[in-house]
Amino acid sequence: MGNFKKGMVKMSEVKMTREEIYKKLDKMIQKRLDDVRNDYEFGEITKEEFEEITGSIEQEYNAYLLVMALSDDDEVKEKMAFILDKP
Repeated sequence: MGNFKKGMVKMSEVKMTREEIYKKLDKMIQKRLDDVRNDYEFGEITKEEFEEITGSIEQEYNAYLLVMALSDDDEVKEKMAFILDKP
């Protein structure tokens, strides 16, 4: 029974890690999109640049989600560590 409890704690920690990573990733991507939107609205970049940059950011986001989906619980924290390290 003791091992089962330890396993449950570990699984909840991993689940929390995935949720935490997703929330931080989403926040990071939203900030980047907001920054690009502001640059466009203030005339610092053209419409074409805005579309290109936002498309690139969205592709990057989808790639991160794919990495998370294809990673097992032991790998996800390691592969996405750069997001966990961000404030």
